[in-house]
Amino acid sequence: MLQYFFSCFTDTTQDCVFCDLTDKKIVYEDERIVAFHDISPAAKLHLLIIPRNHIDNVDSLTPNDAPLLKHMIDTGNQLLSESGYQLSERRVGFHVPPYNSVHHLHLHCIGLPYRNIFYSTKYTELVHWYSSGEKILKSLSSSTE
Repeated sequence: MLQYFFSCFTDTTQDCVFCDLTDKKIVYEDERIVAFHDISPAAKLHLLIIPRNHIDNVDSLTPNDAPLLKHMIDTGNQLLSESGYQLSERRVGFHVPPYNSVHHLHLHCIGLPYRNIFYSTKYTELVHWYSSGEKILKSLSSSTE
């Protein structure tokens, strides 16, 4: 139990469950990314999109990663749209360090409503531990200017 709560302080390069991804209900994949269902969904539809190459978290992103990040966000929005979710019914974003449960960059793509109030606070920009994909992308793009 303590390992879960303190997972934000563990070594990020060993035992990455996403780097050794097998059949985890994959719903989309291409040469750069993989999308699959979250094992603890916050809503009826909760997908995770990860890059095939290991990137620890949003703090590890560089301006060179902007095209990858845009591809992840666009794919997440496309998958949510194909499942019938309007733009106002979606949350597409990242938890920011040190509030990561898995140390492999993963984009949360959530079709609202949330399963309960706990999830509505865990995945909102009203808190400091979560940021929209667009906000992260914008910060990467502005760092090149």
